[in-house]
Amino acid sequence: VQTRGGRVGEQPSEKLAESFLKLNLETGRLKTGTPARLYRDSIDFSLTEPQPGDTPPPPMSLKTRRIDRPQVPCYLTHTNEQTHDIIRNNLDKSPMYTGKIEGVGPRYCPSIEDKVVRFSERNEHQVFLEPETFSGETIYPNGVSTSLPAEVQEAFLRSIPALRNCRFQRYGYAVEYTYVPPHQLHRTLEVKTVEGLFLAGQINGTSGYEEAGGQGFMAGVNAALKVLGRPPFTLERHEAYLAVMIDDLLTKHHREPYRLFTSRAEYRLLLRCDNADIRLMNHARTLGLMSEQEFDQIVALQEAVERETARLGRAPLRHEEVDWAFAEEIGFEKPTRQLTLAQILARPEISLQQFERLLGALPLPFEDAHWNARFREQVDILVNYSGYMDRQQRHVEHAKDREHTRLPAHWDYQTFLSLRKEARDVLTRFRPETLGQAGRLPGVNPADVDFLLIQLNKRDRETQTA
Repeated sequence: VQTRGGRVGEQPSEKLAESFLKLNLETGRLKTGTPARLYRDSIDFSLTEPQPGDTPPPPMSLKTRRIDRPQVPCYLTHTNEQTHDIIRNNLDKSPMYTGKIEGVGPRYCPSIEDKVVRFSERNEHQVFLEPETFSGETIYPNGVSTSLPAEVQEAFLRSIPALRNCRFQRYGYAVEYTYVPPHQLHRTLEVKTVEGLFLAGQINGTSGYEEAGGQGFMAGVNAALKVLGRPPFTLERHEAYLAVMIDDLLTKHHREPYRLFTSRAEYRLLLRCDNADIRLMNHARTLGLMSEQEFDQIVALQEAVERETARLGRAPLRHEEVDWAFAEEIGFEKPTRQLTLAQILARPEISLQQFERLLGALPLPFEDAHWNARFREQVDILVNYSGYMDRQQRHVEHAKDREHTRLPAHWDYQTFLSLRKEARDVLTRFRPETLGQAGRLPGVNPADVDFLLIQLNKRDRETQTA
C-alpha cells in the first residue's frame, strides 16, 4: 500500500515542501525505512544469544558520575536460506524494486531486500532484537528494515526459529521524502538565501538520531543568537564531530543519506569521548551551558594532568624504586639505557595498573574519587599517545590559516577564467565561506585554492591602495 504521509500515523508535510520550491531552494528525494515492531511475549528468546551492554555502562555525559539503573540486554538471531527465498520470491512486491520508490536510501542501513540481493553469497544476516522501552513490551528487530507487504513480512520473519510465533505490533514500511541539499546552508545551518531560516536534521539529507540531534542543537543555538544580536556559533573540524558533519554536508556531493562515522574525521585522535569537556569547555561557558564552578574544575583537571605528564617525562627511572619481584612476574627486564618514567608507561605491554605496582601509585591531586579517576585516565592516554596526538595538533595549526580565510560572498567565480570550468561550476554551486571549505569541495584541486588565495591577496592590495 502506498499512501501520502509522514512516519506512521503522521500527516504529510507537502505544503512545507512546496514552500521550499517557492523560495527557489534546490530539493531532492531520499528514502528511509524501518522494520516491524514485535510483541516481546511472542518471541522465543531461548533460541537467541543474549547481548549484554558494557559493565559498567558508560554515561553519555561526563557530568553523569554513574548509571545505577538496571540494564536491559538485546538478543541476537539470524535470518536463514528460507528467509531469503521468501524475500527473493516477493521482490516484485517491494516498492524499491517496482520503481514506486526512486529515492536513494542509506548505504549503511540497507533494507533486508537489499541485503538479500546485494549479498547473495551470504546464507544468513544478523538480526538484533532490541527492546524499545525499559519495560520492553515491544521489540525492534534491527537488521530487517523492509517495505514488503504485511503478509510477506509475517512469512519471512516467522521463518526465523526464534520468531516463528511472533505477533506484530506494527509492520515495517519505507518513506520517500523531500530534502534540501545542504550546500545551500551556512555553517550555522541558516539558509544562505533566506535570512532567519535554519534547517536541521533529516531535511538536510542526514540519517540517524545523533546526526539530527547535533544539527538541532547547532541550528537552535544560532537562531537564538541571531535573535539576541550576538555573534554566531560555529565549530572547527578539529574541535568536534558535529563540526565534521556540518562541514561534510556543506562541501560534499550527497547522493545518499549522510551518516557520521569516526573515520570521516581526520583529527579523530583529538576527538575522544574522554576529553569532550576539556575540548569544548570555553564554548560551553560562552553559551551559558557550564557554570563557573564546573569550568574551574575542568581547568584544574587539565592543569593537574599537564603537571603530571611533564613530571613523568622528566623523571628518570631509578632502579632502587622498582618492585623487581613484580617486574620479574610480568617479564619486565632491567633497561640497558636510561629511561624516563613516561617511556616506561608508554610501553604497550605495561598498563597503568602494572606501572603503579612497579613504581608506586600516581600522586592523586583531588579529594573526589571521580576526578582522580579522570586524572589517571587522562595521564595514561596522553603519555601513551602523545606522539600521535602532537602530530595531529601540528596538522591542525598548519591548516588554520586557510581554514579561517574568508571568501567574499559576492564573488562571481565564472569570471575567473584562469580557474578550470569544473572548479568554477563547483564554487558557484557550493559558494564556500572559507578557503578551507573550498579546498575540500569535490572538483577543486590545490592549484585552484592557490589561485583563490592570489585573488584574495590582490583584492587586499587594491583595498589598501584605495
